[in-house]
Amino acid sequence: MTRFVHRGPMPPASRVCNRCGVTLPISAFYERLERPISQYGHWHSTCRACLLSGKRARYAADTAKGAAIRKEQRARRAVKCFLASLVTG
Repeated sequence: MTRFVHRGPMPPASRVCNRCGVTLPISAFYERLERPISQYGHWHSTCRACLLSGKRARYAADTAKGAAIRKEQRARRAVKCFLASLVTG
């Protein structure tokens, strides 16, 4: 079974990453399957390492934000339960 089948013309040997500015082999970039083949190729303009570091940073930010939201929700729930216990006696 073939894992990678290249479609279209042969890819360029290397490409420059938009974020880090380093010239890397084309294997360091993800192929864009949703884009039509053009003279510029159909590869992401950002290398795999930069894309993954961005994903990790967004996940860490979302995790911290989610923790703050959950902490606030727990505090509200505690107040609501306390007030309910006063009413029921």
